[in-house]
Amino acid sequence: YQRRVHGGKLQSLHPEGLLVALNEPTEWALGLHLLRFGSVVDSITQDLFPNKMCEFLKDLVMKFNEFYNAVKVIDAPDRDSKLLLCEATAKVLKHGLGLLGIGVVEKI
Repeated sequence: YQRRVHGGKLQSLHPEGLLVALNEPTEWALGLHLLRFGSVVDSITQDLFPNKMCEFLKDLVMKFNEFYNAVKVIDAPDRDSKLLLCEATAKVLKHGLGLLGIGVVEKI
């Protein structure tokens, strides 16, 4: 993901060229938290404190919950952008849990 600020709004460019616009405060909080994932991984590989990943993931699901409760996703005019943010959250959560040796289910 590439990041840029356009018109006072943070935007992230998906590797496939899709744009993620972070317009609402909860979108900002979630998007910025997702961007910390790489530095958390770097940190735990250097100091060997996996609890930092647990804390990061706990905060991630809390921020996602706030986002999902505050913002319409399916009926939103920028639905695709919000779905990409949901997809990014799912990927980071799955990868973070995988690093901790915890598997995830794809469907319930």
